Amino acid sequence: DAWCWTWDQSVILASLWAKKVHWVDLSETSLKIAWDRKKYFNIENVQFDKWSVLDLPYENETFDIVYTTWVIHHTPDTYKAFQELVRVLKPGGTLVIFVYNKSNHIALDFERWILTKLVWWNSLNKRFKLAKKLFPWRAKVKMHWKDDDNVNNNFSKPDAHVYDQYCVPIANSYTTNHVINKWFEKNGIDY
Repeated sequence: DAWCWTWDQSVILASLWAKKVHWVDLSETSLKIAWDRKKYFNIENVQFDKWSVLDLPYENETFDIVYTTWVIHHTPDTYKAFQELVRVLKPGGTLVIFVYNKSNHIALDFERWILTKLVWWNSLNKRFKLAKKLFPWRAKVKMHWKDDDNVNNNFSKPDAHVYDQYCVPIANSYTTNHVINKWFEKNGIDY
């Protein structure tokens, strides 16, 4: 699992059927949340590694399933991240990715452009506060995960959504055709 912030998908995989789940992230906060959830759900078959998805520490063809959501489009080189995920996937394995869809992000990209004209990237705190005022509907998005009182979360769920939408400097988006034709087909992955 190449970064999932709160480790929700890994909890499901590790608790249901996976022999072992490897989870990588660069964020100390995400790692802390993941450890809290591991303890809360009493799951032993997971390993956390602080590592970049652009340079994974694993051998070629290591994993049966490679899973990533909400991350590789935030890296400086989305395609390189994709290639790293393919590199560690066993032949015949399953690759699950999520990247921002260009057609779904037209309004958001415009909102991010407006915000950048008003507050530059060197002040994330100001950017976050202004985003909440200018685009309050983003904070009202219904999040799909349940709040756990026993799990350390540094953001409320709506705040986390606003931060993800407006305060992450790199947010690339792609068309489905681009991902299938330029990434999957070029790397021999069946879609």
